Amino acid sequence: MANPYRGTTPTIPFLIKGTFDLSLIEIAHVTIRNEATGKQKTFDGTLDVENRILTISLTQEDTLYFNSGKLKVQGKFKLTDGYTVIPSKMIEGTLEEILEETVL
Repeated sequence: MANPYRGTTPTIPFLIKGTFDLSLIEIAHVTIRNEATGKQKTFDGTLDVENRILTISLTQEDTLYFNSGKLKVQGKFKLTDGYTVIPSKMIEGTLEEILEETVL
């Protein structure tokens, strides 16, 4: 399980629900936004197609940056056709809640 404490370096695995073919994904990103401060950062994800897991890693700076307030998290998947982008559902909560939700 990822460690939600300030100044740590958690790796967050997101289970990708749905039935679309993940092998068609060329690029996967996860964006985290703090609604109170307007801070936002997009992370490149590592995709495990077979297990339907998208993983991102946060730095110490990231956990300090997003430690307080409610966050919104959304994955976006650009397909190999070069123009189609599929968004995930939006997850909302604190950093600790997001680390436990992990379903896009």
